[in-house]
Amino acid sequence: MFARGERRLARGVDILARGEVIVTDRLYAMRIGTQMGRRVVALDNSTGKLSAYAAAWFDSAEAPVTFVSSFTDALDVARSI
Repeated sequence: MFARGERRLARGVDILARGEVIVTDRLYAMRIGTQMGRRVVALDNSTGKLSAYAAAWFDSAEAPVTFVSSFTDALDVARSI
């Protein structure tokens, strides 16, 4: 059971490790990306799950996540980092 989860995590890390900036709307991609030291551009969902998590757990002075409202904005921000 744990082996399957470990393989899925390793696959996700391999995918995220390919880029310098991660654009995502998924909580785990945001969390793993920040743990890897990557800049993250996040699109929040309708419930505000990602921004609520970031507000609770990330230091606002050095927030590793930039929130945007559209995929187009996300790409613009990612290209400018």
